[in-house]
Amino acid sequence: MHMKSPSLGIIRRLPPLLLSALLVSALATAACEDSQFCSGASCSDDSGGDPGSGGKKTGGSGGKGSGGKGSGGKGSGKGSGGLGGAMGSGGKEGKAGSDAGSGGKGNGTGGEEADFGALDASVKGDLFDVLPGDSVDIAVTLKRSGGFEGTVLVDLKPSDEFETALVFAAPTDKEVSLRLKADAELEQGYYQTTITARSTDGVLSVELPITVRVRGAPGTLDLTFGDLEEPWFADGTEASVAVDDAGYIYLRNESTIYRFDRHGVLDEEFAPKGLGTELGPMVGVEDGVVLGCIQGGEPRIVHYRGDGSRNSEWSGNFSRASETFSLLALPTFLHRMDKWVLVGAKYGSLNSRLHLFFTDGPIDSTFKTNEFLDVGVDGSLFARLDSQRRVIASTKHLANSSMSIRRLLPDGSRDTRFGENGELFASDGDDILDIDILSDDNLVAVVRTSYPSVTRLMVWTQGADSESDSVRYHELISGVYGIQTLAGDRLLTTGQEGSRWPPTVIRMYRRDGQPVASFGSSGAVDLGTMSGEYYTNAPDFDRLGWREPVFDKKGNRLIAFGTDLGKVYLFSIWL
Repeated sequence: MHMKSPSLGIIRRLPPLLLSALLVSALATAACEDSQFCSGASCSDDSGGDPGSGGKKTGGSGGKGSGGKGSGGKGSGKGSGGLGGAMGSGGKEGKAGSDAGSGGKGNGTGGEEADFGALDASVKGDLFDVLPGDSVDIAVTLKRSGGFEGTVLVDLKPSDEFETALVFAAPTDKEVSLRLKADAELEQGYYQTTITARSTDGVLSVELPITVRVRGAPGTLDLTFGDLEEPWFADGTEASVAVDDAGYIYLRNESTIYRFDRHGVLDEEFAPKGLGTELGPMVGVEDGVVLGCIQGGEPRIVHYRGDGSRNSEWSGNFSRASETFSLLALPTFLHRMDKWVLVGAKYGSLNSRLHLFFTDGPIDSTFKTNEFLDVGVDGSLFARLDSQRRVIASTKHLANSSMSIRRLLPDGSRDTRFGENGELFASDGDDILDIDILSDDNLVAVVRTSYPSVTRLMVWTQGADSESDSVRYHELISGVYGIQTLAGDRLLTTGQEGSRWPPTVIRMYRRDGQPVASFGSSGAVDLGTMSGEYYTNAPDFDRLGWREPVFDKKGNRLIAFGTDLGKVYLFSIWL
């Protein structure tokens, strides 16, 4: 005779859902015992226990567990998940939740999340230039924080225009260089692409959208500037151009100022007030331009910001020792270096024509000079500032028409270390046509001899003492009248070349006088010919109407401009 097990009978009489729950709990307990997460008290006595009130932070009304100390335990039961069982096993001490399974520390919502740390990244620069088929290196800065100190993978999102090789940034690397290569068939223009930086497991990632400008070779037409189908022009017979530090381009004619963004698109909302009818020289500053103009019949120097508003701190007039000095005429030139603007102008009761202002308007009272008392008002005085705030000025003496270059210290006194007692004389009869400053504060000038007429580049280099100073000359193309120093001490000359109807030509040289053959065609660009490429639907230009181009430092290009038949024209050339 066989005895029936009471427990078997009870099991048989249990409802199906409860039976299933018991089986799942048993399987979970077994799994816990076999698991690497099960140890010690976590897997001990699971035979049942008294009712209780839940875990440390009650997530449900459960009892002491489904067994004596529950199937959870300290290691597995900080939530309703873990390995404590599907019916709410868990709790700080293995106390199970209620039948609804919501017990355990943390309201039964799962175990404590792991700290994966954080990853951030950035790039140096906001615009990256590249030639078709060429490459550009982009510096990517990485910042790891929290618990993340691992390797970072840096590359480019899939792109039809650009490609990169995957870069592995070791845990100690805070910056890596990503080389981006442009497709050889890309046209000039602005392209958007995205750099990605991510952890090796893909848990952490960051995306960096960037703008890439596919440009042309040095000395070629900038096809990203303006509307090629309808190029911009304005009315006018006079023009001047300046570029501010943000890369905005300003063009003035006799009546107004126009403002363009880096794409050559006209800013329709820029409308400065009170310009008057006669405009003088203009120079770009941090935000907007400083220029000379006639307002209410009085000469002024004013500052217009990029939003069109006027900076009231600028007037060009100033006070010193309780005396006010006012402009008597428009300035002959403005030159800006860092936070100063050097002004060449005539003031009442002041004989010197050189004055130094801060870019935000006030006079720099530390600069006082009695130099240049004997110069004319015909524009023969022009000057530059070097990196040490010394003034280098060239002038023609009224007494004998001889020309010289002087250097003044920041306080306005003559720098006797320069030349002979602070003055470098040109040879008898020679004209100094223009000057500029090299990156090491040495001097370059365009000099023209009287007979025979020869135009030369003069490079003055300061030595350890006056005896070791050197002056070297390099012959230039006849007709050069202007020079400016560009980044890397590249020298750009402007001149009218030829004996009859000479075209305006710009040329690039190194500081040793050697032509930069890679610029334009054998180192030269004919502005009239290039303007015809840009203004394809316009009449032929007056070949004498082009001015010295302006250096757009932020855009690494030249802004060329000129006038013809009552119109003002503007276009861009790559550097």
